[in-house]
Amino acid sequence: MVSRGRISRRATVKALAGLVAALPLTKRTGLLAADAAADGRVAVLAAAIVDLFSHETSARMIGLRYLDQNPTEASFDTLLDKLLVDLPELRSDFPGGSRAARAKLLREQVRREFELGSLVRIGGWVLSVFEARLCAFAALLP
Repeated sequence: MVSRGRISRRATVKALAGLVAALPLTKRTGLLAADAAADGRVAVLAAAIVDLFSHETSARMIGLRYLDQNPTEASFDTLLDKLLVDLPELRSDFPGGSRAARAKLLREQVRREFELGSLVRIGGWVLSVFEARLCAFAALLP
């Protein structure tokens, strides 16, 4: 494993602020991604999510830390499948909506997970599993 270093509070706060307004995906298909359509639609979905990141580098750092803690999820297909299960709207409605509508949809999912207690600790911070997976997805992008 590669040492990732310590994530500063400032970088984490910036990343989380970006995640509240934003969040990750690219072009490949997994088990559930295959029924979301072919590579073209998944690429559109990836672009729609990446567009929301205000601090992609910080999100990738958080994602790497999440993957260190959850190595069984360290594949594009696995993360995409889990994201699609968590938020089925990613399959169809998400890319076509406005930037504000996409951000709202992701914020609502994060809020639901906090309410349900679906949380993970990364570098002293508490994140919803969904937002941590989005960061991990960004970390896997080229």
